[in-house]
Amino acid sequence: MIIKQLDVYGYGKWRQITFPTFGKTQLIYGPNEAGKSTMMAFIEAILFGFPTNKSSERRLEPKDYDGFGGRITVATDTNEIVMIERKKGKATGDVTLYFADGSRGDEADLVKLLQGMTKQMFKAIYSFDIHGLQNVQALKESDFNRYLLAAGTVGSDVLLRVDTQLQKKREDIFKPNGRKPSLNKKLNLLKDLELKYKQAKANNGAFSQLTEQAGLLERQLEQSQKKEADLSIQQEQYTDYLSKWSVFEEAEKGQQTLKKLAVTRFPADGFEQMKALVTEREQLENEAYKLELSLNHVLRQMVESNQFEGLEWDEIEPYLADWSLFQERERRLTALGTEAINEQLSRQIITDLTEANLAEVTQLVQKYERLQWQLQQKQQESQSLLAKIERQQLNCDEIEEKLQDESDQTDVTKAPLIGRGVYVSVGAIIVSVLLATVIHPLFYLMALGALILLFKSYSSYRTKPGKLVESSSTHTEWEKIWQQQCAVLDELQFVKSEHDRTNEGLLEQSEVIWQSLACYAQQAKLSLSPTETDVFLIAFNKRLNEQRHWHQKQAEQKQMTELIMAQNQWLNGLQQVTAAVKDELDWANVPATLDRLLTEQKAYHHQTEAAINARQEKEQLLNNKTRVEATLVRNEEKQAALLAEVNVPDIAAFYQKAEQKRQAETIKTRLMVLQMQVSNNERKALRQFASKTAILKALANLKEQRLTIQKERQIAQKNLLELNHQIQLLTKGEVFADIAHEYFLLKAEVANLSQEWMRYKTAQTIVNEMVERLQAERLPRVLKKASEFLSYLTEGRYYRIDFFADELLVQRQDNFQFKGEELSQGTKEQLYLSIRFAFIEVLESAISLPIIIDDSFVNFDKRRTDLIMKLLDRIKDKQQIIYFTCHAYMKDYLPAEQCLDLTTYRQNDTESEY
Repeated sequence: MIIKQLDVYGYGKWRQITFPTFGKTQLIYGPNEAGKSTMMAFIEAILFGFPTNKSSERRLEPKDYDGFGGRITVATDTNEIVMIERKKGKATGDVTLYFADGSRGDEADLVKLLQGMTKQMFKAIYSFDIHGLQNVQALKESDFNRYLLAAGTVGSDVLLRVDTQLQKKREDIFKPNGRKPSLNKKLNLLKDLELKYKQAKANNGAFSQLTEQAGLLERQLEQSQKKEADLSIQQEQYTDYLSKWSVFEEAEKGQQTLKKLAVTRFPADGFEQMKALVTEREQLENEAYKLELSLNHVLRQMVESNQFEGLEWDEIEPYLADWSLFQERERRLTALGTEAINEQLSRQIITDLTEANLAEVTQLVQKYERLQWQLQQKQQESQSLLAKIERQQLNCDEIEEKLQDESDQTDVTKAPLIGRGVYVSVGAIIVSVLLATVIHPLFYLMALGALILLFKSYSSYRTKPGKLVESSSTHTEWEKIWQQQCAVLDELQFVKSEHDRTNEGLLEQSEVIWQSLACYAQQAKLSLSPTETDVFLIAFNKRLNEQRHWHQKQAEQKQMTELIMAQNQWLNGLQQVTAAVKDELDWANVPATLDRLLTEQKAYHHQTEAAINARQEKEQLLNNKTRVEATLVRNEEKQAALLAEVNVPDIAAFYQKAEQKRQAETIKTRLMVLQMQVSNNERKALRQFASKTAILKALANLKEQRLTIQKERQIAQKNLLELNHQIQLLTKGEVFADIAHEYFLLKAEVANLSQEWMRYKTAQTIVNEMVERLQAERLPRVLKKASEFLSYLTEGRYYRIDFFADELLVQRQDNFQFKGEELSQGTKEQLYLSIRFAFIEVLESAISLPIIIDDSFVNFDKRRTDLIMKLLDRIKDKQQIIYFTCHAYMKDYLPAEQCLDLTTYRQNDTESEY
């Protein structure tokens, strides 16, 4: 069984939600409190019923929502889709099954679908978590056997409960060395009472004789009662024989008829084979007759001729195929004009120019003109730079003169001069800044830095108006300004040198382009002027057009010559290949001649095609005739083989044998039904009677015997009553009567209790035998399969699981054995998983239910997790696996379509306790 879809009406957190498309392997991811445990509880509740209020499990019934329950869609082992719906109703809920054919089922159908699996068994085998993994070392062999029995056969857990109940009932009745069981108490009382009874009995002389007679009568009554019971059983058997006599009689007659038919050698589908062969033979004979008629008709149609048949049409056909080309050439000659043949070309052009040359010349002219413009711009920039350099040189000379004058003046006269010098310097630096913006950004930054430095110097001078500035300080300032101006002059000269190198490069490029243009001008026989390159380009284009026109005229004359030669060649060739019928053709009217030839060609092809078709049809008819004859031969061989297999001379006898076979099969089918109604022992017993009347006579005889026995028993009972009355009279006083009565009553009770204890003992023995047989069959298989799984999960380190002295042992690769508690926690968990999966695989042939795992691998490292996931991948082909986890990395082991993320579903978070 495979779970395909969950529809939750209301359960715990979930409200009106659907979880679709469950696969054979399904991983359900969600963090803590995402609803994983609720979904697991929902699956178990729908399959096995809601937990009751008295149960230790939580019911998870929504407190703020009326809908309680849901539906699970499953696919059975026969691929039938069934929907299991359980809603609030009785204690465990009302369940309804919806089948694919539209029918419905109830709780009994669900039990049948689950093959008797209970919730406790399901949780013990198919549903497990980390807590179960951690307690595997506590598993004993006796528990293992009982657990195996409960898991081994659906419903066999009842045997365990019955065995426990029988043992309890036995111990309630009798227990060796016990005091409280009822039989132990009564045996002690009976022992004391028996002594008192024997003492009282010795006092009565005639009591023994009367008691012996009474005992004899009691034994006679018991024998009579037993004989009557036997007769009653025999009477019931004969009555049952009487009711089954008609079925037995029909079965016996059917057996006799079957022996008379005695159909032994007859294939299972022989009648259908023979019928098909006869039908096929009739169809083949009819087809052979039709083929013979068609063949005669084709042979009568194969002859005719005309006068054009002698021509070699294979040689004529290329000319006829070129007739349209001939007409096209005529139209082209008419369009060109025959007078163009004698036309002379006006002049010859020596050098061939191409479109590529024109494109290259155009590109060269554009480059040349662009370079000339750049040279003009560079020339203007050079003149501007020369002017700037001259002005900067004058500025440097003026500042240098100022420095010379400063050395001859006093400190008092220097202050005003310094002020004027600052103004002049500021003006010069401003001019330098403006020039730098035009020449280069680096010069702009240098000039701007000089200006800022000058302003700082001037500010320091202005802050002390009351003091005289020393001459040395003023001289230093003017010297800094002179150095800055000289640096600007150097930069301008450097820019001028770079500018000159650029001009030289442009001149070189211009010269190369001019040389290329001069070569093209020489090739085209044109003049070239540096100031008239556009005129040269126009003249070059014109010269190319003239050359193109000349080539066109030359090509037209060549084309006309070729067309005339082709026309003459075609006409002469056609006249040669049709020379045999030249009297029938008019070459003065070429179109009419061609129409005549085309008509005759069509007639020839039609006749040839008809002859070819006739030959092909003849060959096909002959092949079909051969095929039909061969098929007829095979048909006859198959019929003969069937007749030989059945050992009959002809088809009529075969059909008769087939009818006998059909009757025999019908009788066999009926006999199977009849044999199900009457057992082998009953048939043996019924064969003792000659007829139904014999059974009636036997029944009447049994009734008479029972009446005789009943009369004899009544007489014996009357005599026994009289003897018992005499025994009572012989007893001495009430003491002996009371003791005897109490003794026999207690003895009867002890006998009844002993019989009851023996019944429980016998039943328990039978149950134990069944348990031992089931254990002997399944325990080795489970241990072997569990050992294989453990060896795979531990990569061969532990390879065998066994029991010794009621303890679970695991054997390592070096042959050392370990108890469960001696293993590491991870190995114990691997051992538990191996045993669980072994149980599931052994059960797979009897029942297949989904395996539900709740984060059972969280203690495994990466290697162990990889191994267990590979093992699950092997198991998934046999049974569905649903794995719940709160660890996101587990999603990497499966494709995205097999992973269900609960965080993407809306939940009702008001009930956090779920």
